[in-house]
Amino acid sequence: MTTEPLTYDHREHSYFHDLINTHNVDVPDPDARERLIQHGKEVAERDEYAAHRDGGYAAPPLRLYKIYENLVETTRPYINAMSLYPMPPGTDTFHVPTTTGDLNVPVRTIAGMQSIAQQLLEQSPINFDDIVMRDLAADYLTKQGTQVFTGAGMSGEMRGIANTPGIHKLTNIPEACLPEAILLASSIIDSRRGEGPTIIALPTTLHNNLEKPHAFGPSTTAVVSEPRLNRNTVHVARAEDSILYESSIRARTLKETRPTEIDPTTGEPRIIHLLQIYAYNAFTAGRFHGTSIVTVELDG
Repeated sequence: MTTEPLTYDHREHSYFHDLINTHNVDVPDPDARERLIQHGKEVAERDEYAAHRDGGYAAPPLRLYKIYENLVETTRPYINAMSLYPMPPGTDTFHVPTTTGDLNVPVRTIAGMQSIAQQLLEQSPINFDDIVMRDLAADYLTKQGTQVFTGAGMSGEMRGIANTPGIHKLTNIPEACLPEAILLASSIIDSRRGEGPTIIALPTTLHNNLEKPHAFGPSTTAVVSEPRLNRNTVHVARAEDSILYESSIRARTLKETRPTEIDPTTGEPRIIHLLQIYAYNAFTAGRFHGTSIVTVELDG
């Protein structure tokens, strides 16, 4: 078993700096390139990276991956309750079985992005990677949540719950009537799906404003605060009937020169580095033709 330290295990070298200094410069830094190659070998060979083999050196170092995983665990409780599967390599469409045949679910790319000016890059503190990774992960998870909940199903977006055919909607519900609306939604799912809901997802602002949010709905139904739901929309659902395939995240950098913006330090057009983490996603809430979810839309 290999016990040598991982290349980016500590903060001596910046992973994102090395990506930029290898891909975004006219003359790549040979030391940065060598560290990335070594990191790629660790991803392929070390047990610590067993879940991220397909990423190569684009797989973020473990200490950065843990930042992402912590945000996944703590900020997307509704999606985490769905049926989650790893994305098989080389797939662009899934055929999901339904009661009336197969449902075609396309694979989409979702990317979290952060812009870094060249000057900031050169003057960045030692914890640059940790700060940027939190921003990238938060942006990625926000975009993923937006697509899962409201994606249009076109123009490169997944088809979200709001646009899934058959979803039952209770509209213009006064907030004071929310408990009764949730009980009605639960009975609708029970009668249409044959089984009751497993989760009640409240937008975080509403959840925080309610005196006893966990008293809502059947006693066997989990009540969660979901920060990426529309602030006036509550979901009552059998969460496990919704399916999300998701690959491991990867990192990449792009370079952008802005001729109309002059860097005051150099007098040259400003150079912006675009850092991204991205993953391949495929989502459907349509396996049971919308019978598993009722959305409760509050008035105002």
